[in-house]
Amino acid sequence: MRLSLNRLATLGLLLLANPAAACFNDHAATKLDGSYQSSDDSDLTMPAPPQGRNLAAEAPANRRRLQVLDSLWRTRHRLADYAGYGLTLAYLGRYAEARTMFEQLNAWQPNQYETAANLGTVYELLGQNQLALRWIEKAIQLNPRSHRGTEWLHANILRAKLRGAAAINSVDLLGVDFGTAAAPVPALRGGRPLDSIQYALQYQLRERLSFVPPPDSVVAELLFDLGNAYALTSNVESAERVYAQAEQFGYDGSLLMKRRAYFWWLREGRDIAFSVVLLGLVGLAGFGLWRLGWGLRRRFA
Repeated sequence: MRLSLNRLATLGLLLLANPAAACFNDHAATKLDGSYQSSDDSDLTMPAPPQGRNLAAEAPANRRRLQVLDSLWRTRHRLADYAGYGLTLAYLGRYAEARTMFEQLNAWQPNQYETAANLGTVYELLGQNQLALRWIEKAIQLNPRSHRGTEWLHANILRAKLRGAAAINSVDLLGVDFGTAAAPVPALRGGRPLDSIQYALQYQLRERLSFVPPPDSVVAELLFDLGNAYALTSNVESAERVYAQAEQFGYDGSLLMKRRAYFWWLREGRDIAFSVVLLGLVGLAGFGLWRLGWGLRRRFA
């Protein structure tokens, strides 16, 4: 009888500690509402952090391209070759020389979108933000759909730079307030939907990351905002990867730490808390079964 009671107690503990499993699902991502996504979910998206071009690696090829374009310009005198030469100078970081060529192109053939956009970009890289804004606004007038309709963000970046550090925030740059709580919220202020803002961030950051090294407060803010957008539209894992990029560009502060801590809780903390509670219940049940067996042994001894 004593052996049977011991087996009964052991069986009870095993049943409590090893609940039956139905089917296996991997935990691929965590949504902001705390729900999990597996890799076979049809709506699972894992957007990658934006990456610019590696212009240092491209430099040898661009130097050779300069020679070719110079030869073509001297023999054919086509403005396209002259413009290509200026653009290649910009890729090589020779911004003052590129500006001179784009200004000459504008004198020869004014009101061309490509020239206006290139002048705006090279003026910004030279730190002349007022002139940069003037040319980017002209480029938008000439071709409102340029850069897939995202040049409004380029113009907003220049306006914020001209207003100073206080204007480097999501409201002034994007027209959205992600709030200061642990979870970002999409409080839209400018009339653009969040998916349009997210696309503009992705596109403009790919362009900007090709030319702007860290640290940079504007890029840091844009990356942090893209992380907030990813958390709202995709999952917290995608957001955290872009937060890491924002940190590399100099973003810091309590809000970044608060959101990282909250995302960790969504991804890991609730499971840990559940496991602790479950272990406590198993322990109580085991103690109860032990007391029951001990009492039965005394009764039937």
